[in-house]
Amino acid sequence: MSKSSNQKRFQLRKQCREALAAHIFNRLHLVVPPERVRLQPRPEDGYAWSVTNANAALLKSNLSSATINLYQKILKELGSSLEAVNPHSNTCGFPKETQGFREGIMDGSFTAEICELKAANGRIEMELERTRSRLDDCLRE
Repeated sequence: MSKSSNQKRFQLRKQCREALAAHIFNRLHLVVPPERVRLQPRPEDGYAWSVTNANAALLKSNLSSATINLYQKILKELGSSLEAVNPHSNTCGFPKETQGFREGIMDGSFTAEICELKAANGRIEMELERTRSRLDDCLRE
């Protein structure tokens, strides 16, 4: 690898860490120094990553040993298919205080939107089952 390639990798890694740290702060109001940001954080780090299935490979390696291509992909997907979430909540990664995930949907959180859609789908499935049951009762009469 040439010296200029190593410099480019160093610069992209630094840019990526800074962008990830800023994203964690914007999403969770948690200050994480850029040099402490991890793609595979521990629960005690106070954040986790939510990523779409199509981009799950983004979280497979460590930032310190990643390729230029991976840094570029992370920077491109950050905020759209990769986002910071709270690892300690049971509400799809957002604080329990967030009511109905409306805030998350309004600020572009795909994780919150997926959770809201799953909850709506569950409510629809329950209503469909009740309707089927009533229909069966009517047909038996």
